[in-house]
Amino acid sequence: MISDVINQEMYNRTFIFLTAIFMYGVQQTNLRAFYKMLYGKISNGRNDTMMYIGIASMIALPNVGIFDEHNWGVLHGISAGIFFIGFMIYARMLAISLDSVKDQFDAQTQKAIANMYSNVTGLMLTTIAFFVSLIVHHSGGITAILEWATALYFVNFFSIASFANSYYDSVHQPGTPLSVKKF
Repeated sequence: MISDVINQEMYNRTFIFLTAIFMYGVQQTNLRAFYKMLYGKISNGRNDTMMYIGIASMIALPNVGIFDEHNWGVLHGISAGIFFIGFMIYARMLAISLDSVKDQFDAQTQKAIANMYSNVTGLMLTTIAFFVSLIVHHSGGITAILEWATALYFVNFFSIASFANSYYDSVHQPGTPLSVKKF
């Protein structure tokens, strides 16, 4: 399991540091970007709910490292459950929401939304396989492999989803030239 690797103090601190940077930097930025992208296109209640679920999963992942499986099993399990289930719900809600308004976007974004929708299905299947393996085989073996595969799929989800949200428009007005500064 992940805890077997990160149980060593150096790896534990590295995991906590990297996941904290990722979750509070990358995921938080993407949560806000998709919130902005869907604002006014879907109901405020749904958009807010997605944001709250996303924030809960964002806070939970670093806690998986803080509360390792061996010393803090219950808190580790709760944190992992909140992360995996919360993020899976967020990703599914995001895919459904984007799919329901995809006709309001250009062709390239519509294609990216379809790709993200398919990847959310893969994300859900990987997560279900991990949970079934956890119940049947407990930790170790195939369960550990599925745990790592699921965690890597989750943290790379926004790499896939980013194709459906250009982010560029938030820092650069389309049609204006880029200036090069010389120091």
